[in-house]
Amino acid sequence: MNIKDINNNIKTFTIIIVGIITLLNGCTKEEKITLNKHEKMIKIKVKKSGSASSFFTHKDTIALNGINENLFDAAPIIKANLKIIVMFNPLSKNILILNRSGKLLSKIEKDGDGPGEFRFIQCGTLDTNNNIYIYDHVLKRITKYDAKGKYIFSLNVKYNSDNIRKMTCDNNGYIYLFHAPITGNDGFVSIYNNKGFVKFIFDPIKGFEPYYKRGFLDGGIIFSKNDGIFATYIFSYKIAKYSKGVVTYFGKKLPIYKPLKKSRNDNHNILTNNYYKSTIIKSLFIIDNSRILVQEFMNFNPTSKYKMHKNLVLYSVSGVYLGVLSMNKYINFNCSDGKYLIQFIPPPFKTYNNINLKAKLIIYKI
Repeated sequence: MNIKDINNNIKTFTIIIVGIITLLNGCTKEEKITLNKHEKMIKIKVKKSGSASSFFTHKDTIALNGINENLFDAAPIIKANLKIIVMFNPLSKNILILNRSGKLLSKIEKDGDGPGEFRFIQCGTLDTNNNIYIYDHVLKRITKYDAKGKYIFSLNVKYNSDNIRKMTCDNNGYIYLFHAPITGNDGFVSIYNNKGFVKFIFDPIKGFEPYYKRGFLDGGIIFSKNDGIFATYIFSYKIAKYSKGVVTYFGKKLPIYKPLKKSRNDNHNILTNNYYKSTIIKSLFIIDNSRILVQEFMNFNPTSKYKMHKNLVLYSVSGVYLGVLSMNKYINFNCSDGKYLIQFIPPPFKTYNNINLKAKLIIYKI
């Protein structure tokens, strides 16, 4: 081979390499996201508002005047759809089913070990058909009731039954349990149907095993009637999505986000110290006719874990980032019903001006 042929080969090889690099750069280049008309409107409003108190407005107040306050806990678990509101009361050992005006429709109060009975309600949820589900931490089982409190079935939970924190369900009869992954072969969420365990979804994140074992599991899980299951947890700012059998992740890392430090040490004091220095993902809500996800997180003041700053991050259900809102630390949203946010206000311990103030639910809208 002469010098001319060698030079030609070098040129050809160089062209090929440049072409490959160009192709790779094209593949890894971030795609420009196109927002639809509604997403653009929400994004503009978030930027203009800046705070949750400006972005959300009061829609309604539901006074719980007709319900004996001894029936519900000071901090009940509340779930709602557009038809009913359900108050799960672990300490009072009952489930209260209300209409959207706050009237008590029925009560489930079955303390025991038998069919339809429960010992301790760890979490609860309801579906669009008004069926009610609970997870009993003591009996390690899921129980389903209809809207009138009639017992339907129970399922024994097969895996990771000690650290289940929250649950949701879909329109196809599947139940999703939110928990910490204890072994290397499972995930953050286990799926059950009326016959039993189906599978795990949302793989564990390496480096946080001691936190899993200690039960650090802030976050939440929620169902969208058209877009599947969404989950968020303290170990990542990203939201996990499960739709039509496919798992995807999305999220924007904000400057105010402080990641939880990975650890191999399972010392509780060390893990707790790391926890208070990180951004804690608290909850996940779905509003605006199941079009907008609201991820709640908070940061503690470095000088005091009793001082905190809370924020709400908004995404479309397709994963488009829409902005962040600062939040009054004294406002605690308890749940969403697919359209609105709901806050429970417990009754005060004292009466003012001889007026006995009752518990109430405040409904917020965009």
